[in-house]
Amino acid sequence: MASVGSNDRAQAIVTVVITAITITPPQLLSFTMLSFGLEDQNDLGVAVGLAGTFRLFGGAVATAIYTAIYSSRLAEVLPGEMKSAIDASGVEFSESLLAGLVKAAGTNTAAAYSAVAGVTPRLTVLAIEATKQSYVAGFRLVYLVAIGFGVAATVASMCTVSTDRAKKNNERAIVLKNEVGKDENMSKVV
Repeated sequence: MASVGSNDRAQAIVTVVITAITITPPQLLSFTMLSFGLEDQNDLGVAVGLAGTFRLFGGAVATAIYTAIYSSRLAEVLPGEMKSAIDASGVEFSESLLAGLVKAAGTNTAAAYSAVAGVTPRLTVLAIEATKQSYVAGFRLVYLVAIGFGVAATVASMCTVSTDRAKKNNERAIVLKNEVGKDENMSKVV
């Protein structure tokens, strides 16, 4: 996604679809593989619950990190993009005009930019595009940081213990308590 620009709609859609297709199966598989190391059905709920909790916790932490990165990058890039828009429009630069445009970028609508004193219709169009380019710069950095987290997760997964090969068979990993002693029924299930 870091290579996607503000006008690359098809590339963005294809990238999101491919990412979704490659992320979902391992997540579902992880819950299934979790039961292989358990002996008692009581542990199954705890194990899946803890796995889900830590996955959600990690997502919340990542969201906070990504939001902080995005916000600071946007605040860093936006004034420079607006200054370029002012210069390209032919309007005389002033700090108050720049501050007004940066504030109007919060809503990024033509009405918000038109309300700023000294703005021309051409500057409005350029300011909207400058804000979009600032968004792109912010998200680009977020996606590049996400690659770093992905590499760290891949390295961590390589350090985990593999599931015992003896448990990878056609037998059920967990036998429910109400099924204990019903060996003839169990052979029909398997």
